[in-house]
Amino acid sequence: MSAPNSVPEFGKPLRDPDYYLTIDRIVNSLRPFSTLRAVATHLNSLGLRTPSGLIWHRMHAANYIRQRGLITNTSAALTN
Repeated sequence: MSAPNSVPEFGKPLRDPDYYLTIDRIVNSLRPFSTLRAVATHLNSLGLRTPSGLIWHRMHAANYIRQRGLITNTSAALTN
């Protein structure tokens, strides 16, 4: 078992699975009716940081959504 502040191995997730589930739930609940900036602001207000420990910005939220393959109602509506 690794220490909480240890550096992950190359190619491994930076956080534990619960972190990603929490962020996924928040993003999926907000994204259909919120801007990326609003999602980032909400995550920051909850004291959550990006997987690498930075504060959230609009582009961090966009990259997270793309990398995690999250499909929201907004993105699905754009493809239809």
